[in-house]
Parts: sequence; structure tokens; C-alpha cells
Amino acid sequence: MEVVQSIEAPLVAGLIELELQEVEKRSCMIDCAVVVLPQPPYSSDLTLSDFYLFGPLKDAFRGTRFEDVKGVIQAVRTWLHEQDKS
Repeated sequence: MEVVQSIEAPLVAGLIELELQEVEKRSCMIDCAVVVLPQPPYSSDLTLSDFYLFGPLKDAFRGTRFEDVKGVIQAVRTWLHEQDKS
């Protein structure tokens, strides 16, 4: 029985410490008026094959500044049309 108690004590102390850290974190978030955003819903619209575009798209526009959203949309459309269709 002593062996179990000697093993349990550090585990329980560790769990209590983790719980106290969580309470402290939540208290700080409340004090700082942090708004926790919900996780967006899963979108099955994007398939794994769609993700290969994101890296090259980011690279193509890295450092580019646009005047407005319409400029972004036009630039992305142009970039997409220039890509190989295969």
C-alpha cells in the first residue's frame, strides 16, 4: 500500500498544479477581458489537393500591398488563371 501511495502523491500533486494553472489562466483571461473565439466549423469544401495552392499563392503575393479588397480578388484570380491546369 505504501508503494501505491508513494506513486500517487506526485501524480496527484501534479494534477492539482495543472488545475491551479488552468484556473489562474482563466482568471487572467477574465481580468483582461479576453474574448475566446469558437473554433470554426469543419469545411469539407477544401480537399487535400486544394492545400498545395496555399504555399505558392502566399509566395506570389509576399510583400505586396493592395489598395483594397477588389485589388486582392483581381490579383488572385489572375494568378489562378496563370497556373497550370494539370
